[in-house]
Amino acid sequence: IVESAVVGVRKPNPAIFSMGVQALGFLPGECVVIGDSYKKDIEPGHRAGCNTIWLKETGWGDDPDDTSLADNVITSFEDIVREDVVTRTTGAMHDAILVEAPSQKDGYIKVEQVLK
Repeated sequence: IVESAVVGVRKPNPAIFSMGVQALGFLPGECVVIGDSYKKDIEPGHRAGCNTIWLKETGWGDDPDDTSLADNVITSFEDIVREDVVTRTTGAMHDAILVEAPSQKDGYIKVEQVLK
């Protein structure tokens, strides 16, 4: 877990995503950021060099006009498994997925390592 209070970097700074990638020992292009906020997850994840999947749920209201930075869009976490969206997003299996953990604190990222 990379927590902003510990590392001194908050979302939407892409450095917090880079720290998660580095913690796993992967390259950014080998990781996928899945987040529910376009501005705080998808934009900085993309700037950090990661592939991105936007969990677009109703009610957040931060939908930008241009959503081209999201490599893929889903409406529920079940879509990840059901549609094999990670592989479809980039054409390859990935070793790591960075997921924003549900939390009251902004800038809290859970790093998940997924084995092939």
